[in-house]
Amino acid sequence: EKTNAIVFVFKNGINSLAQYHQNPRGFKRNEKIYDFNILESMDYRTIGESLGAKVFYAKNYGELERSIKNVEKLDYVSLIVMKIQPKDLPENSKWKIPVE
Repeated sequence: EKTNAIVFVFKNGINSLAQYHQNPRGFKRNEKIYDFNILESMDYRTIGESLGAKVFYAKNYGELERSIKNVEKLDYVSLIVMKIQPKDLPENSKWKIPVE
């Protein structure tokens, strides 16, 4: 049976979870992300296609919505790569960053 599963990749270039637990202050505008949390660039198109997925890229919410509408019509796995800013955090996480 075919599937139209969608895999989302939120590409911000850093290991946010590790940085957040090691030093959440790194997410402040003028603070530094630890070098070892900066990720190498990956070729998501090749990765997705090697797994038989159709790959879409989105740089903003409009492109994300269009990508979702396109993949809803497909009957195979799709990969949507959403480019976000490195220090972008969900609103419900920002309060946890120390102010001092």
